[in-house]
Amino acid sequence: MRWPGRWLLAAGGVAAAAVTLASPSAGGPVARPAPATTSLPCGRDTVPVLADRLPFGPGERLSYVATLNGLRAATADIEVQERATVDGKLSYPVAVKAQSNAVVSLWARMDAQLVTQLDPDRVLPWSMKSLTRGDKMDYQEDIRFPHGTTAVAASTRLNGKRAEQQLPVTGDALDVLGLVYYARSRDVAPGRRFCMELYQGRLLWRIRGTVSGPETVQTDAGPFEAWAARGEAVALLAGGRGPALLKQPRPFQTWMTADQDRIPLLLQAPTPYGEIVVKLTRFEQGRRLARARR
Repeated sequence: MRWPGRWLLAAGGVAAAAVTLASPSAGGPVARPAPATTSLPCGRDTVPVLADRLPFGPGERLSYVATLNGLRAATADIEVQERATVDGKLSYPVAVKAQSNAVVSLWARMDAQLVTQLDPDRVLPWSMKSLTRGDKMDYQEDIRFPHGTTAVAASTRLNGKRAEQQLPVTGDALDVLGLVYYARSRDVAPGRRFCMELYQGRLLWRIRGTVSGPETVQTDAGPFEAWAARGEAVALLAGGRGPALLKQPRPFQTWMTADQDRIPLLLQAPTPYGEIVVKLTRFEQGRRLARARR
């Protein structure tokens, strides 16, 4: 049986701790991308970037645990690396290492590494590369996000078999790790709507929701005042054709501290396989960055 990694992550589109464990879903056929007219485009539902300092910087470390129906499914460690020039572009690199355990390893044990390059000005990803290895599986991704174009360019390789895709987008385009830092760098306020398009599992997902709060969230480290985001993720399928499990909207709710650090605390999202819960287990503050200006 193949582990349903696509569902593990795409449930809400923001399961930060399960970050790269969706990649093994690539064992299935490549779904055809939807044209920009599929469902309601994002349009102007974008959120402005914070004007001054970002709430993260080099040296920051975040650790998460993901559970499925209460059973440990994965752990992930995220680190913001030193600002660097990559392929001639100034970038904020963010890296994650993730590992399956417990319930996931009943199907196959997987280890994954991912590096997302963030544009310093807009705090949006322009590149993501990942490598996932498991039992009889080697899966690689090289994803380029649009800046001045209208499509995500996805190059993937599963056990040596290569696939190329051009996925049309109508709004801000992100990967899961990029989405975490996109949210943290935005000027959130109660009632503010958001919409973006998430690349995950060789598909685009349109994520739409609303910010509320602050509200008190109970965690293992105690109570926090946090911004809440609630919404749905919808797979963008050409002509609405695809597996039945992909056609249903995926609700999610997630919380981020309402302080200067804006730490992603908790995500809850039902999936066809049960409820995914992602919890913060560790936080080490880095050097906050002044937002780059052009």
